[in-house]
Amino acid sequence: MEPQARYALVGTVILALVAALIAFILWLDRTSLARDTEPYLIFFRRQSLDGLQINSDVKMKGIKVGYVASYQIHPEDVNAVRVLVRVKADTPVRKSTQATIVRNLVTGLAAIHLIHTDDYSPPNTEPPPGQPYPVIAEAEGVQEVTDALSRFAEEGVKTLERLQLVLTDDNIARIRGTLSNLENLTLQLDQQAATLREALVAVTRAAEELRAVGGTVNQTAKGLDRHVDQLAHDTGRTLAEMRRTLASLERDLGAVARKLERLSDTGGLELQATAQELRAAADSLARTARRLEDPRALLFGPHAGELGPGEAR
Repeated sequence: MEPQARYALVGTVILALVAALIAFILWLDRTSLARDTEPYLIFFRRQSLDGLQINSDVKMKGIKVGYVASYQIHPEDVNAVRVLVRVKADTPVRKSTQATIVRNLVTGLAAIHLIHTDDYSPPNTEPPPGQPYPVIAEAEGVQEVTDALSRFAEEGVKTLERLQLVLTDDNIARIRGTLSNLENLTLQLDQQAATLREALVAVTRAAEELRAVGGTVNQTAKGLDRHVDQLAHDTGRTLAEMRRTLASLERDLGAVARKLERLSDTGGLELQATAQELRAAADSLARTARRLEDPRALLFGPHAGELGPGEAR
């Protein structure tokens, strides 16, 4: 036999002996542990046993006190799972003790936790009728929490997967570039802060000046309104006096014209011409008096409706 073959055979034999020794030690430990443990039955109806395995831990107050020996669907109740656990003999399992399934959010492996609800209840040592071992009750009101934690873990895993898809090397480089640009923009804004502050001060000062000018213009407009009102009042009064004077002149000239007409037969052609001139003067005064009746038209011109063809204001 060649040396290499002998070495391979020796190595194989050594590995087999080591494996056998490990198996013997585990068997011996299991046997000694079984001798120091007490069997209990747990019937899970509301909680899922996903992640629970043979030899999974049984814990109390976070300390391992036993292991799962076996589990199976209850032959008489398809909604129940019959779990046999072995718990250390010195573990205080009481009649009020309840069992719940707790899963590791990272690995998904499950363990059975024993919870005390009454520290003064008697020990649970007697099996109920029809059962070979004492029965530990299933905890109530924890399935919702367990399911919520499971969903939370699943969503967390999905979120991490999405983040891994998003956070590629290219996207990370883009994010770094964006952060660098933001930093540069912040520095530029910080450098321009003094200029921006001066611009804001100038805008504020201009707004105040515009406000002051607006107040002055408003006061001036009010003063002009008062002067225009006074001027219109004085003009109206003057025009009224002129109307009265022109009316008096019109009456006097009319009387003179009539007297001259009566004397036309004896005064000759000169008197007749004088009478006609006086009548024309009276008509002109009458037209002037009618125009004085509208002071606005006299000051600003006739209204748009009074303009003749081709005339414009």
